[in-house]
Amino acid sequence: MEKDKFEYALQSCLEDELCDFDSDVYHGKCSKHLPRRLPGEFCTAKKDCLNERCNNETKTCEGIREGGPCTLDEECDSGLFCSKEEGKCEDVVKEGKNCTEKKCGPGLVCDGEKCVHILSIDIDKPSKVSAACKTFYIIDGNCQKGPVLNRKGDEGEGPIQCKNVNNCEYKINDEDTIKSNCVCGINEEGKSYCNPGIGDIDFEDVILA
Repeated sequence: MEKDKFEYALQSCLEDELCDFDSDVYHGKCSKHLPRRLPGEFCTAKKDCLNERCNNETKTCEGIREGGPCTLDEECDSGLFCSKEEGKCEDVVKEGKNCTEKKCGPGLVCDGEKCVHILSIDIDKPSKVSAACKTFYIIDGNCQKGPVLNRKGDEGEGPIQCKNVNNCEYKINDEDTIKSNCVCGINEEGKSYCNPGIGDIDFEDVILA
């Protein structure tokens, strides 16, 4: 497969192997000796699983059920978390319920004392967690539009190439700006670019995808 003049070799692992993928170098290898596996992953013996619970019939690691003893969230069955106070697996908190002592369910975040959907709170509405805001950005306790790349007149749309370490400028409002580092791109020319700002459409497209 070829993309942007780079070649990617894809290979499936055997049934009793997992792909140990390194995102920093975009390279992975099949291995039978990975760190202990999570509930739902392939196993042949209890030593393969993080919680040492391998189902011999399904060949998968089983999660600890609600009420069972645990020390880590990853030991529990899907939809459960490990309560540090109780030392057992408990059900996650649903939308609108109190989350001061328990964890919110998938797609939710604890904002203040209630579980709310991520990216659900409008601009100018109060929030304590940026992930709860539709804009993924908070100023003075309210959801606000995030910084955008400060484009000069000739830069147009798309990625902005940069050279210096602290060369990327972002507009917070009509008066204030902040700066951030240039990021090395994966390309034959070794060019660097500014990341999109939280308020840029490119960033929003990724968050809402």
